[in-house]
Amino acid sequence: MESVEAIKEMFDRFDKNGDGKITAAEYALAANEMGDHSVTISMAEALIHAMDTRHQGFLDFEEFLAARQR
Repeated sequence: MESVEAIKEMFDRFDKNGDGKITAAEYALAANEMGDHSVTISMAEALIHAMDTRHQGFLDFEEFLAARQR
C-alpha cells in the first residue's frame, strides 16, 4: 500500500495551481505529462465524478487519498 506521503506527492503533481483541488483539466494535463496521452478532459471528468464523494466537481486531498487507498 502507498504511504500517505507518496499519495500527497502524487496529489501535488495533479494539483497544478496548488489550490488544494484537482480539476478535470489538471487531471488530464498531469496524466499526459506522466505519459498517458490518451486521457482527455471528458475522461478526466468521468474519473473525478467517480471519486468526488462530496459532489463538488473536483477532488480534494481527502477524496484523492480515499480513492488511492481502495
